[in-house]
Amino acid sequence: MEPALVFGVISGLLVLTAYATYMVDILRGNTKPEQWSFFVWFVLSIVFFLSLFAEGIGWAAVYPAAGVVGAGVIWCLSIKHGYGTLDRFHMHALFLAGLAIVGWAITTEPIVAILLAIVADFSGLVLTWRKTARYPQTESVVAWSLGVLAALFALMSVPEASFEVVLFPIYYLFVNVSVVLIVKSERTQRLLFSV
Repeated sequence: MEPALVFGVISGLLVLTAYATYMVDILRGNTKPEQWSFFVWFVLSIVFFLSLFAEGIGWAAVYPAAGVVGAGVIWCLSIKHGYGTLDRFHMHALFLAGLAIVGWAITTEPIVAILLAIVADFSGLVLTWRKTARYPQTESVVAWSLGVLAALFALMSVPEASFEVVLFPIYYLFVNVSVVLIVKSERTQRLLFSV
């Protein structure tokens, strides 16, 4: 079996394990997700899945389909078990995410699509950063750490590295490491709490 395939499968299994861990932590009352982050990530996953499906990608659409299910279930759980404030900061982030998602859905330039997807995703991420800086005990370090490992294995699964191919796995590595650092670092919490 080719190493890239093995690393890709490991990455996918780690992502599914991270989602499952996060869901269990929510149901146990240990994790309280930022509702609007997961709303953005759920919508983003749907658009990504539908665009791949429309292109006839086949089995490659399974990975984003798992993202739709994972983000969707967590978003639904967050309505009852998470934080759902909708202040001005949230409205700005959601507006930016919406613009980026629309731009991503209609662009025909691959690199522009990737960059817009990252902007949309990042708009959801800053909401989780802010919530986590205020309430670090409400995030699952285990789930986000599994995300770090998944991103590393995704990078190792890339057969030929190009900017377009490695950009998203590098971004996801950044996302997961950043949340772990916020949970673990009081200094980072104070910095972000002022936002």
